[in-house]
Amino acid sequence: MSNTVQYIIDFIGSRGVTNQKKFVTFFLYWLNWVSLLTSIGSFSVFLFTFVYDIEGPIWFYRFITLLVSFFYLLIVILHHFNKLELAFLHFAFIIPWWYAIAIVVLGGNFSQSIAAASTLVVILFIYPKRDRFFYILIVYNVLLFVLPSLYVSLKGPVIGVNFPFDEIVVFLLCCGWVSIAFISFDRSRSSLIQNLKTNNNILNTRTKELHQFSYLMAHDIKTPIRNIVSFLGLLDRSLKANNIDKAKEHLDFALKGSMDLNNLVTDISKVIELRGDGDLEAVEMQDLDKILETTLFSLRNQIDIYEGEIKRNTLGHYKCKPADMVLLFQNLIINGLKYNQSTKPCVEVKSIKVKDIMILQFIDNGIGIEKEYQGKIFDFFQRLHVKSEYEGTGIGLGICNYIVGRYNGKIKVESIVGEGSTFSVELPF
Repeated sequence: MSNTVQYIIDFIGSRGVTNQKKFVTFFLYWLNWVSLLTSIGSFSVFLFTFVYDIEGPIWFYRFITLLVSFFYLLIVILHHFNKLELAFLHFAFIIPWWYAIAIVVLGGNFSQSIAAASTLVVILFIYPKRDRFFYILIVYNVLLFVLPSLYVSLKGPVIGVNFPFDEIVVFLLCCGWVSIAFISFDRSRSSLIQNLKTNNNILNTRTKELHQFSYLMAHDIKTPIRNIVSFLGLLDRSLKANNIDKAKEHLDFALKGSMDLNNLVTDISKVIELRGDGDLEAVEMQDLDKILETTLFSLRNQIDIYEGEIKRNTLGHYKCKPADMVLLFQNLIINGLKYNQSTKPCVEVKSIKVKDIMILQFIDNGIGIEKEYQGKIFDFFQRLHVKSEYEGTGIGLGICNYIVGRYNGKIKVESIVGEGSTFSVELPF
C-alpha cells in the first residue's frame, strides 16, 4: 500500500524525470501538484452540477468543466513522461482557450480574469528568455481574454449560466498558481544571492592567492637572475685578467642560474595554465589506471635516473580531466623518488574507496618530513631543503594541492623522518 502511495506521489510530482537545475525541478514539481488540484477542483464542480439546480443549458456547463479537468490533468501526464516542452506549449497555447470559450458562451469575467492573470504569471517562469516567441505568447494570451470579454460586453454571452460556486473554486485554485510563481521567484532570488556570496568568497580567495603568488614569484625569480648577473660580472673580470679557469667556473655558475630560472619559469607557466583551465562541468569518467600508465611512460627516464621502483594497485575510475591527474601523479611520484636516500627508492600507488570518497595513496620509503613542516609543504614555492641537496622550485606539491582543491578534495601527508611518507588524496565522487 505504501509503495502504491509513493508511486502516485512520484508520478504526480514527476520526480527524477528531468536533469535540469534544482530550481526548475522544484517549479515543475509544484506545477504538477497545482495542475492536479485544478483538475480535481474542476471535476468536483462537474459532480456538483448533479445536485445543484443550474439555470441554463446544463450540458454545456458540464462539458466545459470536464474539458478544464482534462486540460490540467494532461500537464501532469506530459511532465511525467518528460515531455516538458510539449507540456509548456500545452499550458501556454491550449489552456487559455477554456476561459476564452467560457467567457463567450457562459458569461462572467471574474474567475476567467483571475485564470488569465495566473496563466500569464506562470508563463513568465516557463519561458524566462525574453525573445520574439515569448512576446507572441503574451500577446496571444492577452487577446484570448480581451477579445471574448469585449464581445460579451457588447453582445452578451451566447448562453449564460448562473453557478456561483465555480467562481470560488477558480479563485482558490488561481491563488495556488500565483503562489507557485512567487515561491519560485523567492527561491530563485535566494539561489542567486547564495551564488553571489559563493563567487565572492572564491574571488577573495583567488585575490589572496594572486598576491601571495605574485610576491613569491617575484622573490624566487630575483634569486637566479641576481646569480646570473653576478657571475657574468665575475666572468667578465676573469676574462680581462686572462684567468681561464676562473672564467670557466663563473660561466658554469651563470649557466646553472639560467637553468634554475628556466625551470622556475616552466613551473610558473604550469600554474598559470592550470588556473586558466576553465571549470569542471564537462568532465567525464576516466580510467585512472590508464592515466597512471601514461604518467609512468612519460616519467620512465627520470625513474631510471633515480633507479626507482613503482608499485601499483588497481585505481578504478573517477570523473576528472586526464591532464589534471597526470600532473598530480607526476609530482607525487617524482617527489617520492627525489627525496629519497634508500638503496632502492620505491613509490606505491593505490586506491581506497570509503563511502562517497576515493582515496589515492602515494607511499614512499624516502627521507620523510618533520611534523612541523607537514602543513606548509603544499604552499607554492615552499622548500624544506637547499638546492645543493635536492633540486626543484618548491612548486610541485602546491600544484597538487591546487588540482585536488578544484575537485573539492583534500590532500594530506603522514610521515616519519627516516622511514618515508604517505600522501593521501581524498576525492569526493
